Amino acid sequence: MKRTMSFLLAALLLSLCACGQKTDAAPEQTAAPTPSAAPEQVAEARNNCGLYVGLDGDVYYRQYDGADVEASGMFGQFAAVPGTEKQMMVRHADGSTEVLFSDTGAGPIAILAGRFYLQTGEYADGRVYSVDMTGENRTELFDGRILAADEAGGRLICQSGTDLVSVRCADGQTVTLASGVTYAGLAGGRVYYSSADAADDGAHKGALLFQSVRTDGSDARELARTEPDLYGHPADT
Repeated sequence: MKRTMSFLLAALLLSLCACGQKTDAAPEQTAAPTPSAAPEQVAEARNNCGLYVGLDGDVYYRQYDGADVEASGMFGQFAAVPGTEKQMMVRHADGSTEVLFSDTGAGPIAILAGRFYLQTGEYADGRVYSVDMTGENRTELFDGRILAADEAGGRLICQSGTDLVSVRCADGQTVTLASGVTYAGLAGGRVYYSSADAADDGAHKGALLFQSVRTDGSDARELARTEPDLYGHPADT
């Protein structure tokens, strides 16, 4: 019995001694995971084809003064005076402003592929042209007006006469998307528009069509069609 008790006491003492020992080795450190590389940021313009355009923290706009707009306007719409010289400005994120160049254009501003796309007139009676970001290397495009910018596809959508036209900014190549239609909008690389069915006899409205096409002119689709008697004119009258 005494021998058994002695054995148990010895085992207990050995256990206590082992617990009280300190180890010099530091605990194994777990390496922090290496953060994955941030995806490349692609600059996307805000309000492209508007009277001002935001890009990379800067805001681009034309500086108008009193001599650049008509003295009177209907419903508060004061048209630009054709041919007056205005300054193209940039306001930086810190609030400072800079004059980039001067020209006689008016109306919407588009920025695509490092170039301005502008109009000589405020509405559809002007000419669409392009310059670099300093106002140099001007390229004349066609008579018409700017509608929208497909930044992902690098294309500018315009109206020229009765045509919807797409301009490939890389080389200036143009393609007619549709003719005799009403532009509705641009979304997801597709241009949406409406038109009257060819059965319209000029006196009665035929079916109205809602269609879309890719900005490169491919994959035209008819999305919806109204009934010919939508306006109270039966198809057989």
